Amino acid sequence: PNRFTSIEVAKKAGLSEPIVPGIMSMALVAKLFNLCGGSQIIDDLDVVFRAAVPHNSDLHITATITDTRDENGKNVLECDILMTGPEGQRYVIGTAVISNKAKS
Repeated sequence: PNRFTSIEVAKKAGLSEPIVPGIMSMALVAKLFNLCGGSQIIDDLDVVFRAAVPHNSDLHITATITDTRDENGKNVLECDILMTGPEGQRYVIGTAVISNKAKS
């Protein structure tokens, strides 16, 4: 049992309930890019955990493209990332750099 799976341990750690591990939050953000289609590669994923993500909560994950460029035959996109809860709680913020081969 730990703060991710046990109510008792989470409460002893000062939390109101178990929380989602940070690495799982990162995986959900990465999944956003995988679901967008294509054969892109996540070159960099840099996040800041602003608040604990509770279990069984609706999440909204968005990425906003902030820059595009051609680099060594690849299309590169820089994005701002935001993961929020149903009432606008900011759980995760960050940036990502993704790329794919430029079409000839």
